[in-house]
Amino acid sequence: MSSLDAKILRKEAITSALIADVWSAWTTIDGKTVQIFEAKPLPAKDPKGIAGKIGEVVDIGDDGFSVVCADGRIRVLRVKPADGGKVGAADFVKSTNLAAGTRLG
Repeated sequence: MSSLDAKILRKEAITSALIADVWSAWTTIDGKTVQIFEAKPLPAKDPKGIAGKIGEVVDIGDDGFSVVCADGRIRVLRVKPADGGKVGAADFVKSTNLAAGTRLG
């Protein structure tokens, strides 16, 4: 498991890890460790369209949340908070009141 460093995270690394199906990374949200077990890359077609700061949650939806990374965004779909088991990212958002604008790390 590796630390999620949104400043250098690239879609190629995520894609390779997801293909291997053994990927997990960790970050912190409001000072609490959170493991990320499922995510998908959302590469930017135009860097101007990324919007937001690297590491920032910019979208929350029914399937999870999106975080800005170096060459686009990632859509986080499944996580494991430090004090619980694996859950869908949407359920995690509801239980923690995660909001757009939150910075990971």
